[in-house]
Amino acid sequence: MKRLLLLLAFVSLPSAAADQYPAQDGWTISGGAEYSSGKYGGATSTDILYLPFMLRYATTRYAVSLTVPYISVTSGGGVIPGVGGASRGSGRMTNTATSSPTMTQSGLGDVIATAGYNLYGQEQLTLNLVGSVKFGTANENKSLGTGKNDYAAQIDMFYAYATSTLYTSIGYKVVGVPVGYTFNNIAYGSVGMAQTIDERSRAGLTLNVAQSMGPGIEGRRDVAIDVMHGFNEARSISAKLSKGLSTSSPDWLVGLYLTGPI
Repeated sequence: MKRLLLLLAFVSLPSAAADQYPAQDGWTISGGAEYSSGKYGGATSTDILYLPFMLRYATTRYAVSLTVPYISVTSGGGVIPGVGGASRGSGRMTNTATSSPTMTQSGLGDVIATAGYNLYGQEQLTLNLVGSVKFGTANENKSLGTGKNDYAAQIDMFYAYATSTLYTSIGYKVVGVPVGYTFNNIAYGSVGMAQTIDERSRAGLTLNVAQSMGPGIEGRRDVAIDVMHGFNEARSISAKLSKGLSTSSPDWLVGLYLTGPI
């Protein structure tokens, strides 16, 4: 069970939950690349390149990490990474205009700090408490982020049976609200299953959901498949493919991640 839970760390590198199941005690370093595209309910596509760099320290009971990303957004406007299509005021962006020029804006993304603690880990069941802060370091004027901090807390549960592991997360996020926008705090969660392929590899399927962030904005929904291969106890590579199920999620996302010791 322990090996399988450790491998889960590399599926969703930028996520808070993933930080808590490192491949080894001590320091690790991770890097990845995600590319997503979606119309977010509008007429034109927004393409986002996300390059996270993560530094993590872990023991058998706790883990802390810091993620510093670079982000590049190509869009006609009206889309905020991590939020989707949104306009100032109370309504959702419709963005049916075709005359808006497409521009590419790049820079530092939102820095994320995460801490997790193992509440319970006996036999087949594991419970973890995870907290995270998303600092609003991405440039709001370039539409790379909201410019505000978000705070989140969640419970992760893993249940291992034979060569499979069922997992679920339930959390709540306090959302920072930029001037002129109407955003709500949200509950979010995920459910999925990981299947061992061989001693060092596994595949997973996850459904992610979140409440609406504001009037007229759909809740985020997506389904993701992932595969991971560990070269040894300290190094691994993983890939993810995600399909959006709502206009607040990208139509599709592909990611590749590498992790190793320091």
